Amino acid sequence: MEETAAPEFGMELIRVSDHGRRVRGGTAGHKVHEQIDRAVRDGKEVRLDFDGVDSVGATFLDEVLGTLVARHDRIVLRSLVFASCNTSVRASIMSALKSLRLVNDLPRFA
Repeated sequence: MEETAAPEFGMELIRVSDHGRRVRGGTAGHKVHEQIDRAVRDGKEVRLDFDGVDSVGATFLDEVLGTLVARHDRIVLRSLVFASCNTSVRASIMSALKSLRLVNDLPRFA
C-alpha cells in the first residue's frame, strides 16, 4: 500500500479503505457522507482517499454524492478531491455523477 500524503491545512482526509476493499453499501456511504458533511460545514475541503479500494458500488456513491448534492447543492463538489482512484473506482465515480446529471461538474482527481 502506498503512503498517502498528509492532507493540507483546512483539508479533511477520509480513507475509504477503512470501510473495506470493495465498498458497496449505504451504511458505509452514510458514515462517509456524515464525515464529509461535517467537514464541509466547518469550511474544509475533503480528500477522499481510495488507496487500497478495489471497487465502489452505486449505492455507496449515491449515498455519498447524491445526498451531499441534495443537501448542499452541486457546488459541494468543489470541496471534494478524489485521490488514489484506480480505473474501476474512477469509472464508478464518473458514472455516479452522470446518473445524478452532474457530468458537467468535473470532479478533481489527485
